[in-house]
Amino acid sequence: MSVGIIVDSVADVEDIHSHDISATPENRSVNTNSFIQYMIRSGDDVKLILDVAKLLDDEG
Repeated sequence: MSVGIIVDSVADVEDIHSHDISATPENRSVNTNSFIQYMIRSGDDVKLILDVAKLLDDEG
């Protein structure tokens, strides 16, 4: 199966370095546990990398 996502706009495109990527904390909410793969710290900002396949999974 192929899935596409259409967005209205893209605010920013960034180069991400492997040393900025970290695992998510163990104490996060069970509801978000399977959807968040990684965290990226950029200065004072934290960005979340989501597992889009799990978000769109109709069995989850």
